[in-house]
Amino acid sequence: MESEQNEVTPELITANSSYNSLDSGIQSLLNEETAKIFAFLNVEERQKIRPVCKRWKKIVDETFGMKIRIKNSTSELISMCPNAIDVELNSMTIPFESGISFAQTVKILRFTSIVVTYNLANFLRNCCGITSLFFTNVVIDQPIGDEWSQKFWREETVALPLLEKLEIKCFNFAEGISDVTRLLHDRFDFGSLKEICILAQNPPTLPLELLFAETPDLTNAHCILQLLWKNQDSLTRFQIGRQNYPIIMKFLDKDKVREPAIPLGRNEYVAAIQLEEFLVHPYFREEWAPLLRTQFNIINLDIGSVNVSRWDDIRQVIIRNSSSLQCFTIGGLSFGQVWDCSVFESCHSLTTLNIMISHSHKFNMHRIPQQLLNLHLFGPVSMEEIMSIAENLVNLDSLKFSHLGRIAIAGGPEDERVNIALVKALLKLPKLRLLSFVVCSSLSIDWDRIAQWCRSIEGDDIVLEEHFYQMHGENCRNGLTLKISENFDRGGFDWDREVTIANTGETTEGSQSQLAHRRSVHFNLSTFSFP
Repeated sequence: MESEQNEVTPELITANSSYNSLDSGIQSLLNEETAKIFAFLNVEERQKIRPVCKRWKKIVDETFGMKIRIKNSTSELISMCPNAIDVELNSMTIPFESGISFAQTVKILRFTSIVVTYNLANFLRNCCGITSLFFTNVVIDQPIGDEWSQKFWREETVALPLLEKLEIKCFNFAEGISDVTRLLHDRFDFGSLKEICILAQNPPTLPLELLFAETPDLTNAHCILQLLWKNQDSLTRFQIGRQNYPIIMKFLDKDKVREPAIPLGRNEYVAAIQLEEFLVHPYFREEWAPLLRTQFNIINLDIGSVNVSRWDDIRQVIIRNSSSLQCFTIGGLSFGQVWDCSVFESCHSLTTLNIMISHSHKFNMHRIPQQLLNLHLFGPVSMEEIMSIAENLVNLDSLKFSHLGRIAIAGGPEDERVNIALVKALLKLPKLRLLSFVVCSSLSIDWDRIAQWCRSIEGDDIVLEEHFYQMHGENCRNGLTLKISENFDRGGFDWDREVTIANTGETTEGSQSQLAHRRSVHFNLSTFSFP
C-alpha cells in the first residue's frame, strides 16, 4: 500500500512539469514587472534596496547593476555598487583610492570629462582585472613640487595584465592625450594589450615609419610611439586621427608572416612588424610610402586620396603584396592620367576593388582576376572596358559606376554612351546581385531609354531604384540601381524580346507621382561632388 502511494506515475510527472512551467512563467512575469518599477529609481536608490532579498538582488544585478555611471559623487556611492562590470566616472572631483567595491568585478572602466588631481595609478591598481579602459577629455593636473605629484611619479609600476583595449579621446585639450599616454607608458605594464585608439580634433603627426625601422631610436620620440613599441608583441590594432578620418593599422600575427614572394632589392628588407590592414582617411601622406615598402602581407589596403606622383609607389605596394591582397581602395583627383588595372593581374586573392580616381581613364579591365566579387569604378571608363568586365569578371556580386565619364567623353560619339545592350550584357553576369550607375550625366548614359527598359523588366526578381537630384524645383535623373534576386533565371529570361520604348522627354507630374509610388526614388543633392 505504501509503495503504491509513493509510486511516481507518468501523469504525476506531467502534472509537476506543467506546474513548474507555470510557476516559472509567473516568476518571470513578476520579475519583469518588478524591474519596470525599479527603473523609476536612480542608481543610488536601487543599490540601497538591493540587499532586501535574493530576488531583488538578482533583478538589480542583471537588469541595472552591471553598468553604472557615477557623476561627481563620493566614495560612499561607489561602495554601494559592488557588482558593476561597466563603470563610468564622469566629472569626478573628489579624490579616492580605497573603498572601491566594484574593483574585483569591473571589466570596462571609463573616465569622462575629468581633471585628475588624485593618484590615478593607485586607483587603477585596485581595478587590475579590467579588459577595456577609456579616457575621454581627461586632463592630468599634477602640480610640480606637490606632495601628490612626487608620490605619483615615484611609486612602482602598476600591472594591468588583462587589459586588451585602450581608447583615448580628447577634443578640447591636445595635451591631455600626451599626458595620459605618458602616464600609461611610464607607470603601467600590459600583458595582453591588443588595441590602442587615439582620437582628437587635432591629432599629433607621428613618424610612423619609426615603428617599422630595423633599429628604431625612440628615446626622444612621441610618447604614443613609445607606448606602441612597448606593447608591439601583443598589439594587433592601432587607430589614430580624427573621429571621422582615422588612420587604422592592423598588425599581422607574427606566426602568420610569410616571406616576400618577389626578390628584394639591396635597400629593401622585411620589417619586424607586418601589417594586415592599412586604412587611410582622407589623404595618403608622402612619408608613408617608405613604410609600405617594407610590407609583404597586407590583406586590406585603403590609401584614401593619393597624389598622382605617388601612383608608382602604390603599384609597387600592390605587386609586393599580390599574394595576400584581398581588398584595395584608391581615391584621388587627376586630369588625363591613366590607371592601368594590369597591376592586379597577379592578385589571386583579390575580392574587392575600388578605383575611385576621378577624371582618370581605367584600362586593362580584362587583366583583373576572375575571382573578384565587388568592383566600384569612379570616373571615366570606356565602353570597351565595361564590355570586358561583362565578359571576364563572371564572379562579380556587385558592380558600381560613379561619375562615369562625366567630363572625359563629353561630346564623344553616340556609341560610346552606356546603352541598353551594355546593361543587358552586365545583367547576364551569372552571380551579379547589384548593378548601379550613380551620379552619371546624360553625356555618358542614355538614361531615358535605359530607365524605360528597366521598368519593363522590373518584377519580383529585379528591383529598380532611380536616383534624382533637384535643380530649379525639378527632378533630374542622375542614376539607377538594379537589385537582382538569387531566383532570377538568366537562362529563361527573354533577352531579345521587343520592348516598346516611348520617345519621352520630361515626365508629367501625374506619372512622376505614380513612378515614386512604384519604386524607391532617391534625391542626390551632391551631384557634382568628389570623394
